[in-house]
Amino acid sequence: MLSHQEDLSHVTSLSALLATMSRSEEQTFTITPGEDWGQGRTLYGGITLALAAHAARLAFPTLPPLRAAQAAFTGPASGTLTIKPTMVSAGKSSAFVGVDIITEADTGQTTALRATFCYGVARTSIYRHAGVARPEVAAPDQCPNFFLNAPPNLAPRFTMHFEHRLAGKAGPVSSAHTTDLQAWIRHIDGDIPDNEVSLIALADATPPAAMLMFHEPSPISTATWSMEFLTDTYANRGWHLIRSQGEHVADGYSSQHMHVWDEQGRPLIAAQQLVTIYR
Repeated sequence: MLSHQEDLSHVTSLSALLATMSRSEEQTFTITPGEDWGQGRTLYGGITLALAAHAARLAFPTLPPLRAAQAAFTGPASGTLTIKPTMVSAGKSSAFVGVDIITEADTGQTTALRATFCYGVARTSIYRHAGVARPEVAAPDQCPNFFLNAPPNLAPRFTMHFEHRLAGKAGPVSSAHTTDLQAWIRHIDGDIPDNEVSLIALADATPPAAMLMFHEPSPISTATWSMEFLTDTYANRGWHLIRSQGEHVADGYSSQHMHVWDEQGRPLIAAQQLVTIYR
């Protein structure tokens, strides 16, 4: 892992990165993210799934709003990626799109991501329930830098694309007796799209909740990620509050549930994630 004190000459913003995605065949796309979007030997999960969502929109531009996504991170993603969206089913008001991301490895091409996206138009309903209340935390400008008291070189490379503020009581690698991580985060890029793509990238830009317990830095990776989108209107350039709560940590795996709110307190995402811990 690298700190933010590194050469920034090869940094590509999210909006600039998305603009480089090219169509290589009728429903196949290619893109080569730089190492500034990396975490160890792979891209971090948020950008990998965001690129899959972007390719799905390019392939099927009339899709309705995204309502849910399920992702399996089946291998490291690096170098030139081949992205293959496939329309699984489509009706009058909903659609399912599958997306595979293929990457080059020493043994040849391997699948780095297999994702399924569910899209649906808004429906008129007499039922309504708001049960995802944002926790009471200080405003972003009153919170410390997320990595301020963390061990040196903890921050992965991709975190240079975001501003982080610690909103909860415990930060990563603090030997905490809690797995309740709360953080404000926002994109540095002022030209990001106000759609699900930049929101997905942001929603995975904090460490897993189990990392609060760590006594020293240790490799981790996301195995699976399931998320529901609670709105179809976004304002992605502002601050967002992410809360990740570890439910069970054992046998080298951590199960956590996650929520994302905007600065006004609107719930945007409810998610579940399985994280692999290599220590």
